[in-house]
Amino acid sequence: MDKTTNWDLEQLLPKSKFNDAINNLKHKLVKFKKDLKGLSNLMGKGDFIALIHSQEEIIENLSIIYFRAELEEATDTSNSEAKQMVAHAKDLIVYANDILRPFDLWIKGQYKIKDEVLDDKNAKRLFGSIPELEYHFTNERQKAKYTLSENQEAIITRKDITGASTLLDLRDLIESKQEYTLTIDGKDEKFDNIAQLAPYLHSSKREVRKAAYDSLLKQYTNNRLEYFLIYQALVKDWNNEKELRGYSSSIAIRNVENGIKDEAVEGLISACDKFIDIFRDFFKLKARYLKIKDFDRYDIYAAVNGFSSQRIELEQAKELVKKNYGLLDPDMAIQVERIFNSQVIDYLPRKNKKGGGFCAPISPKLPPYIFLNYTGIKRDFMTLAHEMGHAIHSMLSSSNSILTYNAPLILAETGSTLGEMVNFDNMLEQSESKEEQISMLFEKVSDIYASIIRQIYFVKFEIEAHEMIVNGCSIDELDNAYLNNLKSQFNGSVIIPEAFKHEWMYIPHIVHTPFYCYAYPFGELLGLSLYEDYLDNREEGLEKIKGILNSGSSKDPAQLLKDYGYDLNGDGIWTKGFEYIAKMIDKLKSLI
Repeated sequence: MDKTTNWDLEQLLPKSKFNDAINNLKHKLVKFKKDLKGLSNLMGKGDFIALIHSQEEIIENLSIIYFRAELEEATDTSNSEAKQMVAHAKDLIVYANDILRPFDLWIKGQYKIKDEVLDDKNAKRLFGSIPELEYHFTNERQKAKYTLSENQEAIITRKDITGASTLLDLRDLIESKQEYTLTIDGKDEKFDNIAQLAPYLHSSKREVRKAAYDSLLKQYTNNRLEYFLIYQALVKDWNNEKELRGYSSSIAIRNVENGIKDEAVEGLISACDKFIDIFRDFFKLKARYLKIKDFDRYDIYAAVNGFSSQRIELEQAKELVKKNYGLLDPDMAIQVERIFNSQVIDYLPRKNKKGGGFCAPISPKLPPYIFLNYTGIKRDFMTLAHEMGHAIHSMLSSSNSILTYNAPLILAETGSTLGEMVNFDNMLEQSESKEEQISMLFEKVSDIYASIIRQIYFVKFEIEAHEMIVNGCSIDELDNAYLNNLKSQFNGSVIIPEAFKHEWMYIPHIVHTPFYCYAYPFGELLGLSLYEDYLDNREEGLEKIKGILNSGSSKDPAQLLKDYGYDLNGDGIWTKGFEYIAKMIDKLKSLI
């Protein structure tokens, strides 16, 4: 194993002890099941606290076992041993959920012990014995109306593991086997994964961009029926559960999970519609600067002034990330150093490795693991900065219980957005020429567009797609719906070639985590607002940043933000972020 570029999963859990860890956890679960006999309205606070600590230990061990298998498979989707480990981990999840479920239902007031459920008075008494988890338990109790019977919940857990989860694995397997061919300087080049192809999608040469996109979309088109059938099945499954649980809409499932009201998400979408012309005008500006009269979807991420060819080698990238986070907060530089020294990052692309990047927060007691496909281009540097922001967020929230360690999705992108902005601003300041600054600003605003408007329109597509699939649509109808979505998004500012009607198949979040995508504009705009406040008053701004990132999911997100001056009921929180983007574009115009 290359210690400089590969993570070390053996330190998480030695493969030789994987089965032992499963058996040990099963013994803990058997004991926990016996301890549940002591549940009652009159149980003492000490006994309740002891049960919670047992639950935390079980969940932490389960997380380590699952991620040990999942991360192994992520780096080699053809590894049959890793797939077997994942299968064993999923079987363990089913077993654990069967034992933990009665306790969860009892917390919610839906499980009888000795012919009585946990009443409101005693729920308040017991929840108050662990103040840091009081919101978590109260919130779980409030979501009880969407919870089914014990047997129904058991069936759904098994269905998710053997059905939906398997379909997602199948999609990833199909995607990992795709190969991309591109003719460069008269020679055919073959790429094993999207990470290797990605630099060409943003090439300064228009014919290269178009060829790269066509190569990408061709592979998804070749497998379009498979992608459609998988997505169709998952959407129907999602909506069947929506009906069973009594949610008001498909997106409401995600909203409830995120602890936010439908109105707050609708307000975010409305704000993006209100300010969308900022980006439409930006792309017109880019078209004029590049002197492209027929500026189209192939061109929106085009590199400007040739700076895309500049490389940032891995060791240099690591030093820059550490330095830039240190300028925000010296303590963050220490956290970055800890991550780099812990061998928890898998950096480089290779055959059969999944595409993209992610950060896996496994336990408050452990550093998170980071998955990358680093090729040395500037965009990969920003991905490293982004995922490091997630890692810092996780480490700042590590004082929380594993039950509240992970932030809700609406706050999950806040730390990563801040990290990107800090790294971008410091690189911009150190750029050597006006042309390089222009290049960087064009690229950054394009990326911000991708994090806000592009993601909101994914959500709009999802809302429409779920309705269409439930009512029975064809793959051609879904393609056309996506194409119309793109045309509406750009409203004539960008020409949309027909080939992009297949692009929806390339978007993993709409399949793996329905309606996740609004977390990106939420985090981006909140992150920009926090960053501007930080620039205005560094001490007070850093206090806000750390206060929000420290909280995990231990507090009501709307109230948490309100405590720091960001009200989800108004559009001020979004307006401030868009105003910051407008300033960036004004700076770009002044340079031009």
